[in-house]
Amino acid sequence: MRELDDTAALRSERDVPADVAQGVDVAHRRVEYFVPVPGSCPDQYLTFSFSALIAPESDPAFYDTLVELFDAVMGTFRWSYA
Repeated sequence: MRELDDTAALRSERDVPADVAQGVDVAHRRVEYFVPVPGSCPDQYLTFSFSALIAPESDPAFYDTLVELFDAVMGTFRWSYA
């Protein structure tokens, strides 16, 4: 659980293996944020996602850095009402 602009958000992270039978051609790391829209009734959510393709024989630290960058970008999320 994370907080984005004073709103509780659900964050998930997982490595998705390549599985052509399931339609996943390349392994990748996926990060998703689910953020409820304040005051929405019925509840509505925004979803933000990030995927990085995982190259064979690559350094896992590189993908950790990409995930940290995405988390940093999400940390700047702010609600704005027009």
